[in-house]
Amino acid sequence: MSPEDQKAWERLEMAKEIDFDRMLQIARKRDMVPSRRPRIRDEQLYICHIDPAPFQLVERTSLLKVHSLFSTLGVSRAYVTAIGRLIGVVSLKEVSAE
Repeated sequence: MSPEDQKAWERLEMAKEIDFDRMLQIARKRDMVPSRRPRIRDEQLYICHIDPAPFQLVERTSLLKVHSLFSTLGVSRAYVTAIGRLIGVVSLKEVSAE
């Protein structure tokens, strides 16, 4: 993905509206209903998983080091930052494909 494509994708993602009231209703309903009940596809779209302490890498981290960290720590994705600013995301699938 080129830097221009990435910026365009980021703008689209940031422009999306999130209905937090709907998410809260679904979460409450999920907590009240037995866990064996299959989830409705619409509900899965509204469940928001936020990692309170995401794994971060600096932009010059080597691929070998990234793979070692993913394997050792069991991380599925890491955020690449430069001076505290997000510049990319690396997933385990991408590292394993290399």
